[in-house]
Amino acid sequence: MFRYNRLYTYTILGILLMLIWGLSGCMENATPNTEASPEPNETHLVSSQEEASTEIRQSPLGPVINAHSHVYSVTDNPLEFNYIEEESLDLQHKSYFQILGLKDKNVEDKINTAIYNMYRSYLPYIEEGLMPPFRGYATNPSAKGELQSYYLEVSHQYNSNHVLSILLRLSAEYMGEPGMTPAYYSLYDTLNFDLNTGDELLLIDVFTNDTDGLVVLNDAVMEEVKKQQLLADADDFYGSSLELVAPFKGFLPTQKFYLAYDSLILILDHETPAFNIGFNPHTFSIPLGSSPGNIAINERFYHEEDLFVEEGGIMRFITTYEANQADYQVKEYDEDGIHFFIEYTYPRNATDAVKSLMDTAFDEHKALVLNRHKDQPLEQANLHSYLLKVGPYANISYYVYFYGPGVDGSLSMYDVLDPSGRIMTLSDIFVDGYDYKSAINNHLGIELDYDDPTLSFGISETFLQLTVETRHKVNNSYYSDYYEIPYEVFGYEDGLKIF
Repeated sequence: MFRYNRLYTYTILGILLMLIWGLSGCMENATPNTEASPEPNETHLVSSQEEASTEIRQSPLGPVINAHSHVYSVTDNPLEFNYIEEESLDLQHKSYFQILGLKDKNVEDKINTAIYNMYRSYLPYIEEGLMPPFRGYATNPSAKGELQSYYLEVSHQYNSNHVLSILLRLSAEYMGEPGMTPAYYSLYDTLNFDLNTGDELLLIDVFTNDTDGLVVLNDAVMEEVKKQQLLADADDFYGSSLELVAPFKGFLPTQKFYLAYDSLILILDHETPAFNIGFNPHTFSIPLGSSPGNIAINERFYHEEDLFVEEGGIMRFITTYEANQADYQVKEYDEDGIHFFIEYTYPRNATDAVKSLMDTAFDEHKALVLNRHKDQPLEQANLHSYLLKVGPYANISYYVYFYGPGVDGSLSMYDVLDPSGRIMTLSDIFVDGYDYKSAINNHLGIELDYDDPTLSFGISETFLQLTVETRHKVNNSYYSDYYEIPYEVFGYEDGLKIF
């Protein structure tokens, strides 16, 4: 039995050796696959997200935050930014920045080191002629010419609620022989920090724990592809659209992103090869204020502990402009000798009650025009509205234009709707008992008549808006006086109750 096993083993070993020798011969005589080989002079730092081998964190930083978590307002971090220009000429620019103002200098140094290292990692594109990681760029004859111009900048894009987002932009142009088209490219890179610890953020840190943020973003970008394809198919379309050149398998946890003033921005580039972006990144934005309650950055990273050397910071609402694209209404007709042109939008998912409120407002504005028509004949009137979502509120701006022989008017008014769709009064935005009238008058240096029926108010990101109708008797025109009062005049907690 033992002898049989040993002979059997020798036989198997012999067969394996023959197979190995045979395979070696095949490999030596094999023809290289030129299609899969790198192109001449082409350097790839990362050609695809799928090639990344770094172990990725699987759970969000900080405490568990579940829906519903909204980003209606933020407080800007009182940091200082020291921008350093290493080169600034007509066609060459290199700059980055360092932060100042954190009490914890270890965290500050950690963040500054990461910013500087990212900046330095892109200098070889400028100083050593490193080719960008776009397949096909190096085959452009002009790319073998001289580096004609470049712009390398690191800047902060979001600095609120203990989060800091940073964007690096590099653009460069190679010039070939006379008459040849220059070879242009641009690269983006990002860093996002938790200012409490200096840790870098991933996309999973932006969303609530019970939300698969990657699935949300996958669906959103595919919806955008479909939307842009419909636009591109239109006869009057001009420009470029976001399109796929390969099956989209979904974003990876390492997907590049940054937070902007009021949006989450994704960067589509050589690391997302399913999209046709050429040699320049494409950005795709998700408004923070329009999320269904699955954005966790405020609750996850912001707290009352004072991280900064300086006290305080400007509070501001997150605004969403996309609400103005919903349910667009246009009407045009003649009435009582006046040609009316009316255009407005209902808020997204507006209830019948909200639509009725807006319809009533336009009826009142039309009645205003018809009353003026009794005093002096008018020929045309334009009624417009523009809706802006301000935090959880809807700010509706109305514009009324009218004119006729010897008379014209340009008036602006507002309505502010609370989350339930109810029209708010000026006193609704202030703490009960707060003397807001004196605060407004003292700031403006005038005495407003708060019983004036033409007085209206609106809200924006950082200030209260007031309009009052007035008449210019010399040229018989009507217009609205407009005033702005920053929210800090009232105090974010002592005077205001809308934050």
